[in-house]
Amino acid sequence: MKLSIIIPAYNVEKCIISCLNSLYNQNISEEDYELIIVNDGSTDNTQAIAIEYAKKHSNIIVHTQKNVGLGATRNKGLDLAKGEFVYIIDPDDYLAKGSIDIILKVCDKNNVEILTFNSLRTESYTLLDSYTSNKKIEKLEIFTGIEYMGKKNYKNESWWYIINREFLINTGMRFITGRWMEDAIFTASLFLKTNRMAHIDLDVHRYVRTPNSAMMNTEETHFKKVIYDNANAAVVYHDLIKSTEPLGVEKTIKRMKVRKESFVFFLIARAMRSTLKFNQVWEILKEMKSIEAYPLKNFTTLDYTAIKYKLISPIFNNKILLLISFKFYRTIKTYISK
Repeated sequence: MKLSIIIPAYNVEKCIISCLNSLYNQNISEEDYELIIVNDGSTDNTQAIAIEYAKKHSNIIVHTQKNVGLGATRNKGLDLAKGEFVYIIDPDDYLAKGSIDIILKVCDKNNVEILTFNSLRTESYTLLDSYTSNKKIEKLEIFTGIEYMGKKNYKNESWWYIINREFLINTGMRFITGRWMEDAIFTASLFLKTNRMAHIDLDVHRYVRTPNSAMMNTEETHFKKVIYDNANAAVVYHDLIKSTEPLGVEKTIKRMKVRKESFVFFLIARAMRSTLKFNQVWEILKEMKSIEAYPLKNFTTLDYTAIKYKLISPIFNNKILLLISFKFYRTIKTYISK
């Protein structure tokens, strides 16, 4: 079997059908791939929909478990996978038709451990055609993961690349459990261990931004957890940077420092919208100082070069300005809500 597609699913009855339909709108036999739907304790009709599809398609595996969270659910999917390659897709996203066949052929021809591809952001489930599917795919440039991270503005998420399963098993890599930002940690850790990876200029994936997605959840307990988990991601990145520095790969280290500080920037932005007191946020930032993630010295030098980041970063870097911003934002928020 060539490919295992893992779909972690929790209360996704409104979108999983579009995802599944796209995975069958491909130019490969059902014998060549499997869909592993890991139902993480859904309380809606997610399980019923998955079982109904499994009745129609012999290559679907439905595993139901008590709710344990996204990281552990993805790990379970990896445990069940049998394909030569594995791919993880969120159930509120989907793929362009006919793209899997192209990806697998490129992987075979180039003997890669990881192949990355393009993603389009959308609010629609109708972008079924790939805009670049008929484009001639030239011979790929093969990188080590460390080289790739230095040259490319890589994404944190796990849905924009496919992984050779044997390579993945040999790395021993797993998603962290019980925390958000598990994608960012998994992706960077995995790339640093990769000897052969490449990018294909093909718009394969469709990222559908929905109000119900986990990262859009504004429930207070969840909101605060994401803030602290951003801080944890910065700590993990700090350790990854320290372990990579002896290799003398300056471009890669610079990009990883930018990414480490990005976690801090977005935790501050999220904290302003939370009910955390300023002193609580400042305690987090003092920890970030200890790992050289704050103040933000590298953040706007790569990848986050937009004017808005350049204007906001100096405010976030100054304790007095940050305090004033906290009070102003919350005053305005309170006034508007009345």
